[in-house]
Amino acid sequence: MTPREAQERLAEILNVAERSAPASAGRTFGEACDEWLRYVEHERQRSTSTLRDYHHTVRSHLIQAFGSDTPLTSIGTEDIDAFRERLVEEGQLSRRSIQKIPVLLHGVLERAKRKQTLKRSGDSSC
Repeated sequence: MTPREAQERLAEILNVAERSAPASAGRTFGEACDEWLRYVEHERQRSTSTLRDYHHTVRSHLIQAFGSDTPLTSIGTEDIDAFRERLVEEGQLSRRSIQKIPVLLHGVLERAKRKQTLKRSGDSSC
């Protein structure tokens, strides 16, 4: 199998897996983070060092702040604003990190939103 054939086969497998995922997948913040990390690794093909940085940021900042078991629907703009304010107030991170972390959070939440929308549109019970 050539690398291109392997990549095409992987894309097919991931596509089937996404369609057969249970409707409850991605309902918690931890699940949304896991899905986003999977997405940036396999579909966006980020470099190893970038993935290491993303994993660290998710574990050390996002999960710590919002909790792995927190329902996505309970995270609002006020929570996100308060999180960013805490990052600034703590003064332990560089300005660049304070800018980067909310961008990653946005990516996680946008991916979760997109996955929920796609599942609902294909679900005949909705």
